[in-house]
Amino acid sequence: MLFNMNAVEIFTDLSGMELIDFANTKVNISQLRKLGYGCAIEGELADGRELKLSEMEFGRLVSIPAMVQIKEIIERQMGEAEKKSAQGTRRPWYLKSQTRK
Repeated sequence: MLFNMNAVEIFTDLSGMELIDFANTKVNISQLRKLGYGCAIEGELADGRELKLSEMEFGRLVSIPAMVQIKEIIERQMGEAEKKSAQGTRRPWYLKSQTRK
């Protein structure tokens, strides 16, 4: 599972929602499955593999405890990114050539 820009794009393509809409509204189980599916696809690709499941096959394998784990993984990865950004340890790729003040 990997929550990143590519996973968000997969989610928005599948759901028709923008991430800001997802963050500002109650989501239904279909939307949550789509987000988890996008993260699973991206996680497999990052490891050099292809997820060979349809969205529905993926959802069939996800139990309630696994749904909680997916939520925790996404929250942890979001928190790590925010922490690194706040510490200034990682700069966005488009700012790497600029000097800090």
